[in-house]
Amino acid sequence: MIASLSGYGTTVSTLSKTDGCVAKEPVHHDLACQNGSRSRAIAFACLLWALIMSEGYDFGVLNGAIVRIKEDLQCSAFEISLLVAVTPLSVIPGSLIGGALADWVGRWRSLLFCCMVLAAGPLGMACCSSKVALFAFRALVGTGIGAGLVVVSMYLAEVSPTDLRGRLTLLEDVGLTVGMLLGYFANLLLLGMEDDWRWMLGLGAVVPLAVLSMLFLPLVPESPRWLFAVGKEDSAEETLMAFVGRAEAQRSIAAMRAQQREVEERRQQAAGGKSSGSPQLSDWSSSVGDLRRSAGLRRMLTAGSAGCIGQTAC
Repeated sequence: MIASLSGYGTTVSTLSKTDGCVAKEPVHHDLACQNGSRSRAIAFACLLWALIMSEGYDFGVLNGAIVRIKEDLQCSAFEISLLVAVTPLSVIPGSLIGGALADWVGRWRSLLFCCMVLAAGPLGMACCSSKVALFAFRALVGTGIGAGLVVVSMYLAEVSPTDLRGRLTLLEDVGLTVGMLLGYFANLLLLGMEDDWRWMLGLGAVVPLAVLSMLFLPLVPESPRWLFAVGKEDSAEETLMAFVGRAEAQRSIAAMRAQQREVEERRQQAAGGKSSGSPQLSDWSSSVGDLRRSAGLRRMLTAGSAGCIGQTAC
């Protein structure tokens, strides 16, 4: 993974010289550049997948540890149910925090925050000796899970090539499931040893700490969409070239410019009184209109809604 990502710094630094695999080079050179971009995108997706896997571990490991926690801390049935319920309840505000933070400080810093929270939560649970502290750190874990799901989804979609985007984002669900299975295996392997439930929970900090250390390497870029949003268009295009290739990077930048112009036009119309209602209402009306015109958007909305309902029902 590090070897694949290591080409990122070299690629970005030489784009100004090579113009990102220009057509003057042989065709096989363009293909090699494209393959290198895909490899970096896949390696970066694996890094994010590891963080999602740790979130699944935090979900799954509590199922086996809860019995030993009840015995060790003398918890009542209500306290145990509260400990289990605090995780999904904390995911909701965590997802809101993650989305707002990603727009405010960028995806990279938001991912840094998620890693620190997902490392501090399990370590705190493993070291605590009171029920109140246990509940508090479990809520911290839930907050990190909610924020991580949102930030990773954004980050991954914004650096993935178009033809790989669906498959790479699918890794989130796979990673979450694999992480749960690893949590069950940890329950099985560690049960019976001294302070077994503390070890079960504490191991959830290993992967976030590893991902955290890799984020500080000069190999992980900021999201190109966020860079574009804050006015760093050249940096956004360079990052896209390194991950999706020159042609797709140019198409993506052109789409961002068109979207930015459309948003500015809507704001100007709203400010000039040319549109009825608030800008937010105008945006909602436009979105509804897009759904009516596009069968593809309706299919995506239906599939996403069905997935959310299915997960909740199960």
